[in-house]
Amino acid sequence: MKISIRRCLWFLLVCFGLSRVPAVGQSAESAREQNLSACKSALGSCDLSKLTPSELSEVAFVEHQRDVSNAGIVRDFATIPN
Repeated sequence: MKISIRRCLWFLLVCFGLSRVPAVGQSAESAREQNLSACKSALGSCDLSKLTPSELSEVAFVEHQRDVSNAGIVRDFATIPN
């Protein structure tokens, strides 16, 4: 049986496309939690417009903590003797 490269590529493209579709029955709460998690981690797609005011505060706090931590790392790196 001979399988063409075009057919293999088409199959991979379809599989990849289907993997990007949210699961059927995914609750709105689950999608909300995923968005909040993406915003807090600064990874992935984050839609700030879908966050509640309290979630926006959480995200701001986490970003502030990350900034403080990164500033400490930069400060410590700058004090390393040559």
